[in-house]
Amino acid sequence: MDVEIIASRTGDNHFYLLHSGSGSEGLLIDPVDAETALSRAKELGVVVTQVVNTHWHPDHTGGNAEVLAATGARLSVPHGERDLIKGTHHGLEAGDILKVSETQLEVVETPGHTVGHISLHTPGHLFCGDTVFVGGAGNCRFGGDPAILFETFRGVLGRFDDDTIFYPGHDYSVRNLEFCLHIEESNTAAAAMLTRAREQKLAGAFVQSTLGQERRASPFMRSDDHDLHEALATKHPEVWKKYAHCTSDAQRAFLAVRDLRNNW
Repeated sequence: MDVEIIASRTGDNHFYLLHSGSGSEGLLIDPVDAETALSRAKELGVVVTQVVNTHWHPDHTGGNAEVLAATGARLSVPHGERDLIKGTHHGLEAGDILKVSETQLEVVETPGHTVGHISLHTPGHLFCGDTVFVGGAGNCRFGGDPAILFETFRGVLGRFDDDTIFYPGHDYSVRNLEFCLHIEESNTAAAAMLTRAREQKLAGAFVQSTLGQERRASPFMRSDDHDLHEALATKHPEVWKKYAHCTSDAQRAFLAVRDLRNNW
């Protein structure tokens, strides 16, 4: 399976075309910029037959109608968000399988950024929409819930191997990694990733990482870490106190970090 990373010209989104070379059928994930999506598929000689939305937000679904009209592709969306996305042919639930040539993609429910958010997984690759970013996690201000997102990070993302490359809907890497170091100045993994991200951004590249790198650098992935708890309690006591009601220190840390990132 080939993964084409496509930068939207209508916003700061990135989206993905999965295929197996010229003449193959292709699957588009969140093609908000229909013109660019169709142009790139044509250049590659790929016939788009499937479109998948990870969630209902317009910056992920805005190109659906034009892509479907041009290709006759089938639109699959989170089952719980079918009523929010026009033109849907099929609702996807956890465990459903989509195929791109010989590659099987498992539908994984990853709620939090929105209630019905899904991701697609095949060994080594996770197409995660706005669930997890380099150095960050999706915000929950537009139909989401940070407590549910915490459970996704712990119970869903935790099942995937460290070498899994993830493909988010936006590249917020530099700002997110600066925030990671704001929370923990001594995090050498975050510092190294920030240096690399700045270099890549200057070169015009899309910054990616693996779940293993995130588990070392991102406070959203390290909510169990006692040093993180101490840093939050010492540097941000008002926010740490705000979440004293949480059921665990891990949940407390995740919600505190999400709150701090909202206002940073």
